[in-house]
Amino acid sequence: MLKPEIAVQHEKAFAVVALGEFARAILHAHDSGAVVAVFRRSFYIQFGRDVVCIGPPGLGKGPLNVLAVVPAGLEWPAHGVRRQQSVSRSMSMLLVGEHLRLDLDGADVWRPPASTAFSGLDLQNGLRLLAESARRRAPGGLGTLLTTLDKPSLPPGAENDALLQAALWPIAAVWQWLDAALAGSPEAPPPVEGLIALGPGLTPSCDDFL
Repeated sequence: MLKPEIAVQHEKAFAVVALGEFARAILHAHDSGAVVAVFRRSFYIQFGRDVVCIGPPGLGKGPLNVLAVVPAGLEWPAHGVRRQQSVSRSMSMLLVGEHLRLDLDGADVWRPPASTAFSGLDLQNGLRLLAESARRRAPGGLGTLLTTLDKPSLPPGAENDALLQAALWPIAAVWQWLDAALAGSPEAPPPVEGLIALGPGLTPSCDDFL
């Protein structure tokens, strides 16, 4: 049985302060959905074929993020959010389950800043700095491949890493194509089916790497 103070907290509507442009379009297009994943600081709602992410402002602005002001230290599972919970929208109010309400009224709509113009030389310099940074920091995961892509190979100690084994050659192919393209080659980019959706995470590691 819920303690009275917790029950009152669950009835409170949390104000949404920012949402991505795509998230706003998805919410406007649908009246109902369902929770498909729940984490400590965030949870995901599916509307039709689209998904939005709910979390606190510290999660950061993004095209699919819906950021609400919540009490410090709040964790969504403890707040009663769970998978397969029904979600409905009525005007500017988003109701998750029976107790959680998110007030969308007055939320700022986030759009990514316009990209600035850059040259092939800028991109070459950026890739060189990225490789140098990877050598200095010795990152884990797929980042460790950045130091070996000029001569594709698994770094020492990674011979038994199944993810790195699967990702090495598809990533190396993209890297080699990019190097040739910067030199003026008209060759088409290689297929990336071997990378899409490969690896852990709601946004799989190889998607992030690309």
